[in-house]
Parts: sequence; structure tokens; C-alpha cells
Amino acid sequence: MRKTYKKIYIEIINNCNLNCNFCSKVTRPRKFMSKEEFEIILKKVKDYTDYIYLHVKGEPLLHPQLIEMLKLTEKYNLKVNITTNGTIFKILSKKLGKCNSLKKINF
Repeated sequence: MRKTYKKIYIEIINNCNLNCNFCSKVTRPRKFMSKEEFEIILKKVKDYTDYIYLHVKGEPLLHPQLIEMLKLTEKYNLKVNITTNGTIFKILSKKLGKCNSLKKINF
């Protein structure tokens, strides 16, 4: 079955550890999506795409439940691309390397 969308972006965090001048400022309250909220979204999008992108306004590697969320994407056979500023990549690189659903990391 052909999926409707090539990719779907999910903002799991709208907080960032940098203040780059090329990024628009977030005026919404800072939020970390819960693992439960994330799973609800995965259930809704799994029939429409094979790829999700974890990046909109925040730095996804800052999310304290990121690894658990990536394990959930395996459950729903979704492939994940992450865009990061790379500042904390080294800290998480070994754990990220064990996530089978992670297909690409953009810096």
C-alpha cells in the first residue's frame, strides 16, 4: 500500500539549548511531549507514512525520553530522521546507535 505522505514532522520538544539568530523565537510555553502523547501520535500517523522527522522548533536530543520514544517507533515500523544542532550528540551517540528505527541524523 502506498503511503499518503513521504514524511511527517513531529515536534517532541520546543526547547533548545542554543539561541541562534536564524531561528525564529518560540513564544509558546516550553514543552516536552510525553511518551504517552508520542505513542498516540504514532498510532495516528503509522498508516500515512513510513518516515517521521523529529525536528520543528526544538532540539530533540534534549528530550529526556528520546531513547524510549525511538523504541516506540520500532513498534510501529516507522523510520526516524533527526535534525540536531549537534552540541550534545557525543553524549547520546552510543545509545542512538542501538536504535534500529533511526535512519538519519542531520547536523
